[in-house]
Amino acid sequence: MLPRHLLYYPSLAQLEKARARSLWTFAINAVMHDNRRERWAWSYFAQRRDARQTFKSLVGRSVYLAGPTSSEENDTLMKAARRLLPEDACFYASQLHYMRATSCLHGGFGCDGCGTVITTVRIVCVDCLSTHYVGSTLDLCDTPACTKARVTSRSDLTSPHEPTHHVLKVRTSWPIRQYGPVYAIAKKAIKKTEPVCSVLATSKIVAAEQHATATEASIVTPVNEGPLCGVCKGALSLPCWHCLYCEDDLYICNACDANGVPELPQHAANHHLLRCQEPLEEESETEQRAVAFESRLDTIEAQLNTRFGELSTRVDALSSMPTSVDELSKRMDVVSARMDTMSSRVDDVFHRMGNIELLLRELADVQAPPQEI
Repeated sequence: MLPRHLLYYPSLAQLEKARARSLWTFAINAVMHDNRRERWAWSYFAQRRDARQTFKSLVGRSVYLAGPTSSEENDTLMKAARRLLPEDACFYASQLHYMRATSCLHGGFGCDGCGTVITTVRIVCVDCLSTHYVGSTLDLCDTPACTKARVTSRSDLTSPHEPTHHVLKVRTSWPIRQYGPVYAIAKKAIKKTEPVCSVLATSKIVAAEQHATATEASIVTPVNEGPLCGVCKGALSLPCWHCLYCEDDLYICNACDANGVPELPQHAANHHLLRCQEPLEEESETEQRAVAFESRLDTIEAQLNTRFGELSTRVDALSSMPTSVDELSKRMDVVSARMDTMSSRVDDVFHRMGNIELLLRELADVQAPPQEI
């Protein structure tokens, strides 16, 4: 039996349940597989492609990158592995080994969004500061789901990570001793790129208004304000990237950056990139005072609600007081009745003791000897 035919061999449970039917199904599937293989049918190559992509993505993430996999993904991986021949599995494993050997793994840094080990590209937040030590940075992998996520799972951060924070893109190893100088350069670059970001944001708004008001016969004038992309020489749009080290103020658009490190005379792979994004709308002083006043009103309202709750509890307690007084008066009446009974008994006892005392005196007089004259 050829190894490729074993892909369709039934399991022991299937053989015990319906042996003849399982063997017939196995023979039919094996013959159909050989037929597709010899005719170079598209279904044969599509099946191999799907199994290869599934195997490499799940094994690469779970074994080589230590990423979490769900039970459904594990079942999918097992089904894909059953479709592979031994030589195919060895070849795909060698490709994964090569990918692991040639990729830049940022040792000790995992993605705070999805939990996987960060490889090739590391996104570091400049605004998030840790209370532990300098090397405890907020790191993300270069995927849209993680870069656009809000991270609240880090208890050592002074505030949660927001998608609008300034971030750096790091493609090579970044020693801890360089954190301080790089952060200082990044802070200067943020102030330096703020005017450019404002110009690009304004150009985006103007272009959107022109397209909204333009008719089919009218001509829309392109808005090309601000710097151009240093790779494709096209107009920039937010978000884009700015190199921290290139002296010619290199800006790279998102499309060119997705292709990897561009081949430019001054730019290199160890140059960190700062993300340029739309500036946040700053609130005026009046709006800030209004927000502070509203927060104070909310605090006062909460305090008043608490006080009113306590007052209502006390009023309810006071309303139940008459019942308690009535019960207490009844108990006092019972106690006073018992006291009267006890006092009458005590009087009876005192009366009897007086009678006994008189009898004792009479007996003493009778038994006394006569006096001699």
